Amino acid sequence: RSTLIPPHSISSSSANLLIDLLNDKKVIELFSNTRNYMSKNRDALYDYLKNDTRFEVRRSNANFLSIKFSSKETWEKFYDILKGLPGIQKFEIDGVMFVKIWISDSRFSNIVLTRINGLKV
Repeated sequence: RSTLIPPHSISSSSANLLIDLLNDKKVIELFSNTRNYMSKNRDALYDYLKNDTRFEVRRSNANFLSIKFSSKETWEKFYDILKGLPGIQKFEIDGVMFVKIWISDSRFSNIVLTRINGLKV
């Protein structure tokens, strides 16, 4: 399944604001530092989970991990222990069951890991 979204025009004021932001070294540095921080958290969570045999972890180049399950019971229990957290999504597409974890900060990653460590399946 794919979605095609045609480009939309923007106002000249919006375009000028974006150009100003892209030329602002402090904004670019803040963006870069935030991206690096999120990537480090994503990679740390991935490294911790990648050898768990109850599921398959897929790392993205963005700020999320996808956890793929072959067992419906494990998928349900995994989601149940995380579902109260922001950035947790559960999907089943064409029979493929997975949970997406949107990475935020190290505190969030630690909460996710603590809950997963308590998962009994």
